[in-house]
Amino acid sequence: MTASILIIFLLVILNAVFAMGELALISVRMPRLAILREQGMRGADRAMRLAEDPQIFLPTVQVGMTLVSILEGTFGGVQVEAHLTPMLEKIDFLRPVAAQVSMVLVVIAITALMLVLGELVPKQLALREPEKMAARLAMPLEILAHATRPVVWVLRQSSNIVLKLMGAGDAVSQTLTEEELKAYIAEGARSGVLEHEERTMIERLLRLADRPVRAIMTPRNELYWIDRHAGRDALIKALKQTTYARLVVCEGGVDNPVGVVLAKDMLDR
Repeated sequence: MTASILIIFLLVILNAVFAMGELALISVRMPRLAILREQGMRGADRAMRLAEDPQIFLPTVQVGMTLVSILEGTFGGVQVEAHLTPMLEKIDFLRPVAAQVSMVLVVIAITALMLVLGELVPKQLALREPEKMAARLAMPLEILAHATRPVVWVLRQSSNIVLKLMGAGDAVSQTLTEEELKAYIAEGARSGVLEHEERTMIERLLRLADRPVRAIMTPRNELYWIDRHAGRDALIKALKQTTYARLVVCEGGVDNPVGVVLAKDMLDR
C-alpha cells in the first residue's frame, strides 16, 4: 500500500508540472520572456518557441495529463482500495459496505490531492511568475513534445478537422491594440513603474498620430521670421504684422535658423 500511495503522490506531482506548464505558457507575455532571454535565463528560448505555437505544447500536455489520470485510476481505484477494504471490514458496522466506503474514501482523497496539489497550487504559482515558470518547465515539455510527436500530430489533425466542420477559420495572431497599450500604461502608473509625467508624455505621443501635421508645424513658405541683424524699426514692423508670440530668428534666410525670440521680450527692450 505504501508503494501505491507513493506512486499516487508522484503522479499528482507530475500532473502539477503539466498544469503549471500549460497555464504558464498560456499566460506568458512575450516581451518579458524576451527580456529574460536577453538576460541569459536558461529555457527562455524554448519557452518562446512553445508559446508562439500553442498547438505544440497543448496536445502534449493533454496527453500527459490523460496518462496521469489513467495511472491514478489504476493505482488509486484498484491498489489502494484493495488494501483499504480489509481494514474497514474489521469495523463491525462498516463490514457490509466496506468496499463501497473504501471506494468513496479513495475517490475523495485522490480528488482532493489532485485539486489542491495537482491543479490549484501549481496554477497559482504559474500565474504569479508565468515567464519564469515557463522558462523552467520548457525543457521537459519540449522533450515530451518530441517523444509524443506522432500522437500529437494525430491529435492536431483531428482537432483541425473538427474545427473545419464547425466552420472555425484559421487562428488569427493577436496583436497589441492601442486600447491594450493604454491599459498597460495605466497599470504601470498605478503600480508606480511610471511617473505621472511619464504617463502623460506617452499618452500624448499616442495622440500625436491623430493630429494633422499643420496643427503642430508651420509650412516653410508660411513661416514668419526675422533676420538676426534686423534693426529696431524692422523689428517693430515685424511685430505689427504678425500675431505670433514667438518669432523664428534666422541669419541670411529662412534656411538658416539660429533661434527663437519671444515678442514680449523685444517689446520690453
